[in-house]
Parts: sequence; structure tokens; C-alpha cells
Amino acid sequence: MDMASRRLFLLVAVVGCSRPMRVLIVGDFSGATSTLHVEGREGILWAIADLSPSQKIVYRVLNVHSLDEEKLSQEIAAYGPDVILGPFDSATGMKVIPVANSLRVPIIPPTVSSSLWSGQRDYMARIVPENLQEIRSILYLMAEDGVSKPLLVYTEANEPYARAWIGEFTNFWQRRGLLCQVLSYHSAVKGSLDEVVKKILLWKPQALVLVTPGDEGGLLVQKVKEKLSGLQVYVAGWAMDRYFLRWSGKYGEGTKAVQHFVVSHTNAVYRQLYERFVANYQQEPSFGFVYGYESLLLAVDLYRQSRGHLRQKWFSLFPKTFAGLQSAVYLDQYGDATRTLYLIQVVSNQWKVGRER
Repeated sequence: MDMASRRLFLLVAVVGCSRPMRVLIVGDFSGATSTLHVEGREGILWAIADLSPSQKIVYRVLNVHSLDEEKLSQEIAAYGPDVILGPFDSATGMKVIPVANSLRVPIIPPTVSSSLWSGQRDYMARIVPENLQEIRSILYLMAEDGVSKPLLVYTEANEPYARAWIGEFTNFWQRRGLLCQVLSYHSAVKGSLDEVVKKILLWKPQALVLVTPGDEGGLLVQKVKEKLSGLQVYVAGWAMDRYFLRWSGKYGEGTKAVQHFVVSHTNAVYRQLYERFVANYQQEPSFGFVYGYESLLLAVDLYRQSRGHLRQKWFSLFPKTFAGLQSAVYLDQYGDATRTLYLIQVVSNQWKVGRER
């Protein structure tokens, strides 16, 4: 099905319901991880514009940065959405997801991959796999590469996302009798990143794993590899973006990730969106933008399937297979996603896709 046909199909599905679908876009648009939230929000808005020219989808954007649980609950209840799209990182998810579930409002966080909510029969579905799949694939890749002295660096700004990385990383290397280290920093604290650089240079690891935003990860790589040229670098999917490439420059060459998002994917539906984005912004779309767009497609699909009664019929909608922009996404009985993972590597300052993992 081409993009024009997909838009027509989904628009007809929404028009066929008795009233517009009410969407609440929720994120932390002014915090330490705001870049991901903003890109995700723009993807959702693009999808709404594509699918709702006659205003059959109505929406509101809510910045939850300074909202406590009570105020957040009041805002959601007052708007009365059919579905919440967002948030976009696990730390904000810790605030929003429990409230959505307590109100029995379906929620689809486009890029939240923390395993904290996996296997729960709640009102949450997601289009990205929980991050244990990615983490274990990275660790086995490192073992294949002969890594013997690894160091993991993470930002405390998204500690719930990093939690699984820390636990799996430490257990994996300790079981093999190898020395490993974990360092943290706080994005909002001036000089924190510089202190991490000093500690890395002092410890002299053989390999570095970055659980950070792309810009901060890229800056770390640039500063560290100026002094440790043979360092192997692996990054979480969160860091696998254009900002990492921009800040790491030539020092990012050879950096590896294992990810389900492929910016150069050849699927025809995805390529049309990709080309429109490049024409508008002269740069490639991020996974935040694409998965934001995709989350709206899933929400519309579920809304059509429930005939406009998402809350009442939520638990009867799964398992299901969703036709994603790049490839099919399987959602199990709990709304947890499975997607194909790929080895992705920086070659000539671009993310290049390698083999399936």
C-alpha cells in the first residue's frame, strides 16, 4: 500500500467513527531530554496533518515538565482524550504512564523502551521493543569483538532507561570474570561531562558504552578519542542520531549500535516520508520523529478497530500486527512490541546498516 492509499484508508477509518479522535500529546518539552520529546511531537503533528485534513482528529499538546502527579491527572481528566501519545523517555514515563493507567486512558509512548512496564496488562502499548533485546545484542557483539575492559557511561537525566543497561552490563562482564566500570553524570550540572572525560582517561578502558543523548555522547567521544585513539565505542539507540554524528565528527568513525530503527530503510512508505522530511529540513529524520509519526498511525488503527471505543475495548485489541513505516511490528497480548534488530555502524560520518542481529 503506497502512502496516498494508506492516508486515504486511515482517514476513511477515522471519518467512519461518530466523532473525532481526541489525542493528547504529552512530553517534557523543556527538560534535559527535550530534544527527543520535541522531535517526537513533530512526528505526531506531521501524521495528524497528513491524516486529518478535515479535523477528524483533534489534539492538545501538554508539557509535563513542572506538573506534579495531581495536576497531571487533572489535566488529562479535564481534556478526556481517547489516547495519549508520549512521553518520549523513561524518566518522564515514570511520571505519566502510572497516571494514564490509573485513569484508564490508553497510552502509546513512541520511544519509551524501558522494560519497567513489560508484560503488564495495562492501558499501555508501544511500538519499540523493551530495551533488554537491544542491550543483550550489544553485549554479545562486544564479546564477539574481543572487548576485555569495558566502561558504561550514562546520564542520570534518564536513569530509569539506563537501569537495565547498568544491571545487564555489570552482570554480563562479571560472569566472565572481566573488570568493568560504570560512570554517571547529570546533564544539568555544569562541568559534569568534563569530569566524566577525566575519569575515562584515567581508567583507560578498551571499550566505551554510551547510554546518553546523541549530542552529549558525540561530545564525549570527541574529547576522549583525541587521547585514546584505539577506543571501541558502542552506543544505545538513544544516542544513534544526527547529533551524535555532528558532535563526534571524525572520532565517531566505527561506532556501533544495535537498533530497530534504520534511517536509510528502503520501504516505499517510509521513503516517501523520509524524502518529504529531507526536502523540508535538509537533514535526515530522527527515530523520535519517525516513531512519533508511527505512534499516531497505530493509534488511528486501534481507534478504527475499536470503532471509536478505545477505552472500553482496549484489552480485546491485542495481540495484533501493526504495519509500521519500515516493517511490520508485532504487538503481544500486553501491547509489547517485537521488531527486527540490525547492527548499525558509523562509516564516513553516516549510520550504515549491517547484518541482522
